[in-house]
Amino acid sequence: MERRLLLVDDEVEFSEIIERIAKKLDFSVCKTTHPSEFQKLYDKCNPTHIVLDMIMPEMDGIELMEWLAQRGCTAKIIIISGYNAHYANTAKTAAASTGLDVVATLSKPFSVSAVRSILSL
Repeated sequence: MERRLLLVDDEVEFSEIIERIAKKLDFSVCKTTHPSEFQKLYDKCNPTHIVLDMIMPEMDGIELMEWLAQRGCTAKIIIISGYNAHYANTAKTAAASTGLDVVATLSKPFSVSAVRSILSL
């Protein structure tokens, strides 16, 4: 089964690290730094996994999770945040109540091994 990752993070250096790890794990990767572009890429990429930053300009991760829930998203979601680990865990709980499959949260900076382990789920 092909694994497809859709990644949105406004910090390019973090998204590039995740992209490299995912490609080594044989994911096809679509990535963006803008939430509105994420919404456009969602149908095109048909992701099996999503990495979603919580704090971004234009639209935050909570709004994107609500948007994903409205679409019946079944992808495994990994929440990342450089803001506060508690915020990411609260977002995970909120997402689960909408039926989204949040498999993990990561705080920035994160380790390569943590990303690799989570994407291997």
